[in-house]
Amino acid sequence: MPIAEYKQDEPEVLTSSPELQRRIVQQKLLAELGVTALQGDLSFDQLLHEAARLTAEGSRQSFARSSNTFPKRNVSWSALA
Repeated sequence: MPIAEYKQDEPEVLTSSPELQRRIVQQKLLAELGVTALQGDLSFDQLLHEAARLTAEGSRQSFARSSNTFPKRNVSWSALA
């Protein structure tokens, strides 16, 4: 599906932008995470690990970590990818 519609005589300069290409990759990774979450095949910890992995990939980093603590519920989680 095209990101933008172009007139026939208009060059496709938008798709050649490195920043746009990076954003497209990030949107694909986000969609991948959403599909994975909706499929329900992963445990919560596995899903957090996958989110951290995709975050690292989308931000071009070697690793990413996500963590949070819910003190009133005595629950905490952490994911590193």
